[in-house]
Amino acid sequence: MAGGELKRTGHGKIWEIHHIYDGKFPLHANGIVTCANKNGIYFTEAACLVACHPIAHQAAHSFAYIAWKLRYKAYKKYGFDPDRCSDFDLHQENLRKLKLDDFQ
Repeated sequence: MAGGELKRTGHGKIWEIHHIYDGKFPLHANGIVTCANKNGIYFTEAACLVACHPIAHQAAHSFAYIAWKLRYKAYKKYGFDPDRCSDFDLHQENLRKLKLDDFQ
């Protein structure tokens, strides 16, 4: 997240740049998630971008757990939380289910 060099896979492919706020996987049933691709304010926000291996990139688009791990890391590292999902009073149970504090 934010900083460093783009790595390459074993086959020489450059890692993907992933918007961690891609509009997918709302934290609760009636919620929404910011879509950085559609919101110019967040499209180039460094805390919203992560370089990741192509497999991890696809997994983040496919699995809520991985997507929320990346969002949680951006919150812990940069205080970045456009959807205010870190409001533990409001979302405490949903965040606990994901066990986000286990993420290193």
